[in-house]
Amino acid sequence: MLLYEKLPLFVFEIEACENLKYVPMCVRFNLDFYGYTFSLAEWQALPLDAREMLAGFPAAADGKETGFVSELQRLVQQYLNKTPEKFTPDPASPWHRVSAIPDSILTQFSLVELAPMTPDVWSGLSLLKRYVLTKLSARGVKNHCFVPALLEFGLVRSKIPD
Repeated sequence: MLLYEKLPLFVFEIEACENLKYVPMCVRFNLDFYGYTFSLAEWQALPLDAREMLAGFPAAADGKETGFVSELQRLVQQYLNKTPEKFTPDPASPWHRVSAIPDSILTQFSLVELAPMTPDVWSGLSLLKRYVLTKLSARGVKNHCFVPALLEFGLVRSKIPD
């Protein structure tokens, strides 16, 4: 079974997350949501089955603990012999605010030469989708995954005829 068939990966990240070398968005979301810092080096130090286990947890958008935190703590202790670093999540993070599209996302629309989404569209997106678009636009440079994410989320249409 292929990774994307058993894990909640976005289509735009399948190639980048092959063999889970990079941290998938669902894991990044859960880390930020629950307030844990986890470096790429730490992620890559975990065996593949441990990375698959963490990537298999659903996004915790409803605020209910899904078991992700206890599993993260167990795996980090078991394989890295340490406790994962905790921080206090910011409830005012850009992806939490539904009233205004973050400037970084508006900049990304400009960089890819697309008209920006409307505030109504932004506010109608799930917390996870707002998180993903915010993360993809955070650096202020054109992100090659931004347009594929927009396509996947149904926010733009391909020019290929139906």
